Amino acid sequence: MSSPAMASAAMEFPDQFVASFGKDAALGCFLAASPVALTRHDRVLLQTPRGLEVGSILAPATLRQARLLGAHVRGELVRRLGPDDEPIIEQMDAIAQHVLATSERLRNESGLGVSILDAEAFFDLRHALLHILHPSPEELGAFAATLLQRTGIVVHLANLALPAEVEEHGCGKPDCGSGEGGCSSCSTGGCSTGCGAGGSAVDLRPYFAHLRDQMEASQRVPLN
Repeated sequence: MSSPAMASAAMEFPDQFVASFGKDAALGCFLAASPVALTRHDRVLLQTPRGLEVGSILAPATLRQARLLGAHVRGELVRRLGPDDEPIIEQMDAIAQHVLATSERLRNESGLGVSILDAEAFFDLRHALLHILHPSPEELGAFAATLLQRTGIVVHLANLALPAEVEEHGCGKPDCGSGEGGCSSCSTGGCSTGCGAGGSAVDLRPYFAHLRDQMEASQRVPLN
């Protein structure tokens, strides 16, 4: 017989969901304004710590999942996405490709030794995230400022080259850590690589990648 604690941990809440978002398939726990019927792989609009993003439902959240994931990535489930949202999603893809191509041209012009991995745009069509590799975030401020001038898009930089211990001092985004405002001024509220965590940050990406693999391998998400 299961204990009351185990039963509570396994209970699913119809207003809280585990969802993935972003090119790096980050995981988080997202709260809807009211109970809603959503199934696996439903596309939804999420307010994440980075901004307004398109996400995919993995499962309703159990109490344990809500506590575990919500301690690291928590946000709002705004609504389900529908056919009327397709034009915006197409614009997001076009913006991401524009940012990617512009950043590659700028890298070649400047001779900056930055590896450009991928780009993604946010649902507001005004912000984008560029995934890069570069060992010196202090060299990236002018790069990001020039991208804004050339694209009209505020491009935040997710520098995957830095260990979490370094990124507590800044992730290379404009005005984040490497500027005067520190991580508290980062307009995305932190990045997937640990910026804004403060203290001795721990890189949770391997853990969440493993957790997502477990979720994809089964139709439920038993973390009891």
